[in-house]
Amino acid sequence: MTIPQRTLSILLCALPWWLGPWLTVTEESVALGSCEFPVCPWATTWPGLGCPGCGLTRSIGFALRFDFGRSWSMHPMGVFILGLSAVATAVHVFDAVRSSSKTLPLDHHAARTQARLPTRVASSAVLIGLVSVWLARILS
Repeated sequence: MTIPQRTLSILLCALPWWLGPWLTVTEESVALGSCEFPVCPWATTWPGLGCPGCGLTRSIGFALRFDFGRSWSMHPMGVFILGLSAVATAVHVFDAVRSSSKTLPLDHHAARTQARLPTRVASSAVLIGLVSVWLARILS
């Protein structure tokens, strides 16, 4: 059984919203049900350095509970990424509904390439933001 790409895109964009309610988040740990995850494997390998995503899961977990102060203190990009996932989910659902009711244009490859531009811009913004926060943490 294969999952259509559009369905997979919607599921991946909505992932934080689906898993968020089941996350148990504290400043020291993250757990999904009875399975506890390490806070950051890099922190034990390279103390004081961490990784670009250090605190991101905890930040998103706090943001889903509307605790934006703690979310920001864990990782400033968490709220941004959560908002981006909400917008991306809405766009993918809207696109799926819209495209299911009409036929593809003759040059549908060019249309799909054009539609991917916002995704590339958003991905680049997230990557730049993660690296910027990481560098700011290292330099401070």
